[in-house]
Amino acid sequence: MTGWNHDISKAPRGHFDVVPSGGTSTRKVVRPERIITAGADGQVAVAYWMPDQQRWNMFARGEQPIAWMPYSGPREYVDAKGKTRYAIDLPDHPTMAESWFDKLLRETRGQVAA
Repeated sequence: MTGWNHDISKAPRGHFDVVPSGGTSTRKVVRPERIITAGADGQVAVAYWMPDQQRWNMFARGEQPIAWMPYSGPREYVDAKGKTRYAIDLPDHPTMAESWFDKLLRETRGQVAA
């Protein structure tokens, strides 16, 4: 993975395609491009631009990611039973050395009652 980019204006927002819509008519459809986003609240998520609402999904109108990076898709792996599974590996938040969830896990690990 590449590093975080803090210039949100450079984040890819997908593109429009013109597709047939029966007979001789056509219509425009959005082909979103997914990116990994970092929110000001510590959230890291896969998101895409929604042009009709003028916002990123996973973010409310008026909120913006503070950073982004390209998303290459889920990672495929085979589990212990031989079944193919998919996982999304998200990077650490750019402003947090450790997320609140990671910290909670670290603090409670080993504190489980026997």
